[in-house]
Amino acid sequence: MLVSPLTFAKSVGTVTFKTGNPTITHADKTTSAAEKNTVLNAGDTIDTGNGRLQLSLIDGGKVSLQPNTVYKINKYEFSGKEDGSEYAFTELVKGGLRTVSGLIGHKNRDRYQLKTAVATIGIRGTEFTVNFYNNQLLMTTNHGSVDVCNQGGCLNALSGMTIGVAGIGAAPKFSKTAAVAAVT
Repeated sequence: MLVSPLTFAKSVGTVTFKTGNPTITHADKTTSAAEKNTVLNAGDTIDTGNGRLQLSLIDGGKVSLQPNTVYKINKYEFSGKEDGSEYAFTELVKGGLRTVSGLIGHKNRDRYQLKTAVATIGIRGTEFTVNFYNNQLLMTTNHGSVDVCNQGGCLNALSGMTIGVAGIGAAPKFSKTAAVAAVT
């Protein structure tokens, strides 16, 4: 009997809400519909299309994906406690999301990263909203503290502050325009 590698993949979370017809491309390149209670694994790429998804991660984190968003779970490990072995490395290829961090990254901030083509976002135990379209990033900290870093530098945004990156190679700068949770 042949068994798919996904059979042995470790769950990183589940879909808790969906609208529209979002899809998940798995590490083995198969694609499936994203439905409520769908199990997510490291290596999954989620494409919301015209829909929305809410994800619940095993470390207690929550992610709300907006329409026209592509989000990758590149690497994820959590044993149930913060012991230094945990990490969450994700990527926003395009689109918008709002996230509330779970336990990963509270003690070791470098263990949580959300990458885009123009900057990497790191947390300090927080909630933030990100929009990334046409290689332009806008990140607003809703609660806590967030770092936005690239080769041009690093900026930290506290609650209510927004950082923008105007394109590939552009340094992060503070912005008066906030990232929005619902992008249409």
